[in-house]
Amino acid sequence: MRRDIFFFLLFFFLPQAATAGNPVIISEVHITGGQGKSDDDFVELHNPNEAAADISGFRLRSRNSKGTENSIKVFDAGSCVPPGGYFLWANSKGVFAPLADTATGATLSSDYALLLFAPEKSGGALVDSLAWGKDAPLPNPLANQSLVRNRETLDWSLSSTPTPAGSSGCPPEDPEDIPSAPQDVSGIRINEILPDPEGDEGSQEFIELYSASEAPLDLSGFTLKDASKTGKYVFPSGSVLEPGRYLVIWRKDFSFALNNSNETVLLSDPAGNPIDRMAYTKTRAGVSLNFLDGSWRGGTPTPGAPNRYNALPETHEKVPRKGYVDIPVLFDARAEDPDEGKLNVVWDFGDGRKSYKEKTEHRYEKKGAYLVRLSVSDGQDETVEMFPLEIGTYDPPKLRLTAIAPNPEGKDSENEWLRVENKEKKSVNLKGFGIATGASSKKIVNHPIREDIVISPKSEITLTRETALFTLPNKKGRVELRAPNGETIDKVRYASAKNIEEGIVYVKDAEKRWSWQKGAASDAVRLAATEETQEESLEDSEESFTSAVLGVAAESPEMEPVLRIEIDPFRTKNPEALLSSGTGLKLPQGVSYQPEAAERVSDVEHAKSAPGSFLLEALNERLNALINRLETR
Repeated sequence: MRRDIFFFLLFFFLPQAATAGNPVIISEVHITGGQGKSDDDFVELHNPNEAAADISGFRLRSRNSKGTENSIKVFDAGSCVPPGGYFLWANSKGVFAPLADTATGATLSSDYALLLFAPEKSGGALVDSLAWGKDAPLPNPLANQSLVRNRETLDWSLSSTPTPAGSSGCPPEDPEDIPSAPQDVSGIRINEILPDPEGDEGSQEFIELYSASEAPLDLSGFTLKDASKTGKYVFPSGSVLEPGRYLVIWRKDFSFALNNSNETVLLSDPAGNPIDRMAYTKTRAGVSLNFLDGSWRGGTPTPGAPNRYNALPETHEKVPRKGYVDIPVLFDARAEDPDEGKLNVVWDFGDGRKSYKEKTEHRYEKKGAYLVRLSVSDGQDETVEMFPLEIGTYDPPKLRLTAIAPNPEGKDSENEWLRVENKEKKSVNLKGFGIATGASSKKIVNHPIREDIVISPKSEITLTRETALFTLPNKKGRVELRAPNGETIDKVRYASAKNIEEGIVYVKDAEKRWSWQKGAASDAVRLAATEETQEESLEDSEESFTSAVLGVAAESPEMEPVLRIEIDPFRTKNPEALLSSGTGLKLPQGVSYQPEAAERVSDVEHAKSAPGSFLLEALNERLNALINRLETR
């Protein structure tokens, strides 16, 4: 699983500094405290060596994404970082200024880089560097987040608990000026702090020390201070910390209160020399700050006992690399907490919008490159991941409607169907597409396809209500095939004076002409139509009659006449039965043939000699007369 950092190509050329053997390294960076707190900047340097580091004349500089470089600070003569200690620069107007060893009015921002150079007089070599933001190795920190370096692996990560630390100077080099120390205190450290307990803060706040030394440490006269000028706790005479043991100082014992945000705790020896320092910008109720694996983490309070490791939230995210404008992009964090705690998920889509759902979708309004940020918190720690996403313009595939069955045999709700053809040379997944149906363009409803339905190249597929909950009107209807972005790919309209006969299917042939067929394969009677020329209303009785028989409206004068009725004159059935048998059609209700009285009397013998022929001839005469009028319009 990718965790905390997603690497990219640098957005500008940044020389690579070899940190091994350098006197100091960049160890933590903070660029903003949120809205109205843009000056809350700091840069922390760390001395990983056993000797003090003189950084007099070292140059700390910033560079933006355009390559413009500016000075943050040239460190004053006498600037020093103690062995294993820290040195802090902060913006002079920000909240961290009181903690800093040096402060200026310089600012840091998103899409920046930091460069630390040796003094010019010694050659000005690059000592260390760091870049974040667009096209950089690290993401832009959000409000009250810092970029933190692991002191052992030197890897960078995002932290929701900034911990700036300064040096307060180095001990004097002249042995005569060095205050006598009762013992080696290099093994003692601040190990855990609980600033915001869930119960009474006046009694349950605590500071814990731990000794990794091999001998007992006499803490008599040692002091703990906070960021205030007056807050101070002095260890009483006889305070001893045994090797590998913990010492807890409770709030009832120290006079100062631990702030829930923007606080510093400093441990000093009796001579005032700093032994350890811990600073933070915010905390969570009931969560202690624990020192684990070389860095500070949130965790369950364990006063007087080993810090409890809080497993970071894990994600098995599903994030696409590519998407399209106005088409929903699906994001799924698939997060889990190994400690089985409750997780809070935040998606930042990179366009100013967020979602707090584990599984969600988002529509981008503009094309371009976006950096998606996923944050998952278990209330103690936070996992942050970054994903690049390219949003482009959607080019709909060549799909066509080829058949519609608005009034199938049986129940419409169970048997209505339509057919879609894929004219592409590659398969197309219809998930996210839509089938829009209704009586007109103003009364049409889109029915999305929510399942994976793949059409192979140059083939067709039949869609039913199990695929998308569409309904097809039985008289007058409109069907649209829509792309995921809402664009109409294909459409067809049909109309009828009365309900379309059950089992009749509207089919498009190879010449792109639509016709009604009795069954999908029948072509006994065909009336051609097109999507763009088909009329939605019936204007006169002749058109009404034709529509009633065939279930569609008569076509415009530009259409080629294709209506042909042929009846076998030797069939001995009545006209309605003959029509049904010979053409697959029935006379509509209210329409019948009645011969003239004279015909019935004078032609009795003829009718007897050729049963049915008389009626057929008369019916054909009238039907063909109607056909002629339609063909000559």
